[in-house]
Parts: sequence; structure tokens; C-alpha cells
Amino acid sequence: MGASPTQVERVTPSRIGLVGADFPGLRLKPLVAAGDRVQAGEPLCVDRVVPAIRILSPVTGTVAAVHRGAARRLESILLHVEAVPALAGPTPDASHVAAVREALLAAGLWVTLRSRPGEVIPSPAASPEALYITATDTRPLALNPSVVLRDHRHAFDAGVRALAQLAPRTVVCTGKDCSVTLPDLPGLEHVTFQGPHPAGLVGTHIHLTQAPGESTAKPPEIWHIGYQDVIACGYLFADGSHWHERRLAVAGPNCVHPFVALTVRGVDAASLAAVARPLAGSRWISGAPLSGRLLQPDTAVAGWTAAQLVALPPAPAATGPAPGFLVTEAFERVWPLPIPVAPLLHTLRTNDEERFETLDCAFLAAEDLALCEYVCPMHQDYGAALTALVAHTQRGVR
Repeated sequence: MGASPTQVERVTPSRIGLVGADFPGLRLKPLVAAGDRVQAGEPLCVDRVVPAIRILSPVTGTVAAVHRGAARRLESILLHVEAVPALAGPTPDASHVAAVREALLAAGLWVTLRSRPGEVIPSPAASPEALYITATDTRPLALNPSVVLRDHRHAFDAGVRALAQLAPRTVVCTGKDCSVTLPDLPGLEHVTFQGPHPAGLVGTHIHLTQAPGESTAKPPEIWHIGYQDVIACGYLFADGSHWHERRLAVAGPNCVHPFVALTVRGVDAASLAAVARPLAGSRWISGAPLSGRLLQPDTAVAGWTAAQLVALPPAPAATGPAPGFLVTEAFERVWPLPIPVAPLLHTLRTNDEERFETLDCAFLAAEDLALCEYVCPMHQDYGAALTALVAHTQRGVR
């Protein structure tokens, strides 16, 4: 697919939005309607179950549309952008865990955390066994995190200090080429990874560093967060700033002008396409090309925590699953974990819940199986099968 883009261009979007599917585990209740004018920092929606979890608007503008899907679940909220003002407030306390939780909820940053098993936004009442901070990225066409961290060292440091309050063990995962100076804190570890994809995925990091409690019958919660969201947390705890800036790698085989967009959360694809000049008929993917979300007319915005937008050729005509046996060697070439890959994939194909619980793979998510799907001659959707099995086995555990 080519090299990762390096040229940086600032993009002030004409529209932004949020997509309900990008906030797994929440039942979002919109607080705005089409035509409403919102100020930057105003809540756009809250979780129906835990209203303290909310999503704030990074811009001042007017609500263009509120789309609902099946069972009236929130599909998306789209806004016309008038201004992207700088926001700041009192510097929150970061000296103890309750204060950090409260500040993240108030600033709308709680939704940048993810919990495994399940790959969902965690409950504010939960306590994780460990927190993983991912500051390396091996996905095709991804940004080099080192470049972003170099420009925001102070904020990243402040974010690590504050977020380390959330768990007894905090693991900062970087690439070999990333020079970060981390604070000396109890329970803070720095682990480096190298090699091809999926060396940069948090599922790989969790399994290869063997977080405490992974092998128990009821695995503990492990949370994770990306480096750009750690920077946003850092600005909040350093000086009260609400930092909604995002760097997005805009690239792909259908991108005439790949570049790195300096923009805001939830930027619309049309604003990026004006610079990228994609070929006609391109498919846009928010996130990694192998595991991201396909943009549709009502959801044509980058994910809230995404670091990529990829332009791909039109999808080939569906031919149905190819007949034949699973080629174990093909999967083993792309599988980095100690979990035996052939039994895992067979278990997912047969929906064998009992065997699944013996494989020590509760901390995998759909993105961890994207390469297996890519090389699979039968075109199996292992990610969807994994998501369904994890959800079923975790039902009633918490």
C-alpha cells in the first residue's frame, strides 16, 4: 500500500461528527437535535446507563443531522463547523484516582479508554488490573508516533502521570526508535516492541507481557489508551486545556496526495478528500485498512480516536467463501502470539464456547485477527466471531 505519509497539512473541517459504533459498550442518548447551535465544550450525548460518561463537542457550530439506526440506536451526530476555539478551565487535581476519574468524565475524555475483555469503554466504577498505553503503531500506512510525541513531550508525560493513578500497573509500549523519558512512578513499566504488524497492537502487547491474572477463569479487566489521547489527557492535567487536535494519516492506494492532517476529532472525509484528491469510487476506511470502519453517507467522519483514514479501491464483487481447508502455515506466518492459532480459528468457526475459555485469549479483539482474515482462503470473519464469543462469555461476569 506504499509508505506512510509525512507531509503535514492543517485541515479546518467544514463538518465534524461522531459515530455511535465508535463508542462500544455505550448506549448513547443525544442531547441535541438538528438545527441546534452548540458551543465548543458542550455535551452532544451521554450514556443512558451512566450519564456521567459524555461526549463533548470540540467545535462551535450547528447540528446538521442526528441519525438513528436499528432500534433507534444513535448512528451519528453531524455538525456544521463555525469555529474551533481553544478551550481551557481550571487545572484538575491529579493526585488521587477519584480526582482523575472525575476530571476525565467531566472533560469527555473517559470515552478514549477501552477495556478488555470485550474492547468496550469501561465503567467508571470498575478497577483495572493494568493500563496499557500504546505509543507504537505498525498498521499499514500508520503515523509514526515518535513524531507526534516529539512535539508534545510535556503533555504526554503529564498524561502518563495522571493515568497511572487508574491502575496498580501501567505499561507504556513504544517502538525501538521512540525515545521517551517516562516519570519514575510505582508500577510504571516501559516495554519496547519491534517487527512487522501486528507488533504494534495492544492485544500483542498484553499477551506478550503476560499481565497479572490473564490465566484466571474470570480474567480481570485490562484497560488501554492510545498515545494521542494520553496527550489530550496530559494537556487537561497540565494546564486545564481541552485539546481536541488529531493527527491523521490520510493515505491508501486510491489517494493521489497522501498527507498527515493536523485537524480535530471527528473530521469529515470530504474535508480531507479536498486535499487528498482520491480517485473516483474510492472506499474510505476510518482506522486501519484491514480492520477499520467503512464510511457510509451518514457516518462519513473519522473515528473519535482514529489515527488513520484510508482510501481504497472499490470492493471486488463478492464470490462467496472459497472451498478448502485452513492452511495453518499461512496463519502462523502472521501470528505472533503464544496462543496456538489453528485451534483458535477452528474454535471461532465452530462457535465452541467451552474450548474458547481454555485458550487464554480473552484479551484479543477483532483487530488482532485482521491479518488472519486477510490470508484466509475461506474469507472467514474471525473478528466478528471473536467479538460475539467474548461478549457471550463475559455476560454476567461483571
